[in-house]
Amino acid sequence: MNLTDLLEEQERYEESIEYYFKALKIEESDVTKSEHYYWIAEDYRKLGRIDDALKYAKKSLALSPEDKDSLEQVSELQSQKLEM
Repeated sequence: MNLTDLLEEQERYEESIEYYFKALKIEESDVTKSEHYYWIAEDYRKLGRIDDALKYAKKSLALSPEDKDSLEQVSELQSQKLEM
C-alpha cells in the first residue's frame, strides 16, 4: 500500500491527486503515467468533479489506448456527464 492508497482510504482525494501530480513530474513510463491519470480521474469522480475526471481519464486512455479499464472509465464518465 502506498501513500495515495492511504489517502484515498481516508477519503482525502484532493491530497491524493496532489501526490499523483508530483509523481507524474518524475515518471518516464507511459504505462505508469496512464495509471496515475486513471487514479486522478477516479479521485476527481469521487469529488463529483466529472469534467476534471473525464479530462484525466482521456489522458490515461491516450497513453494506453488498449487498456480496457481506461476505456470503461471514459465511457462511464461520459455517461455521467450526460446525466448532469
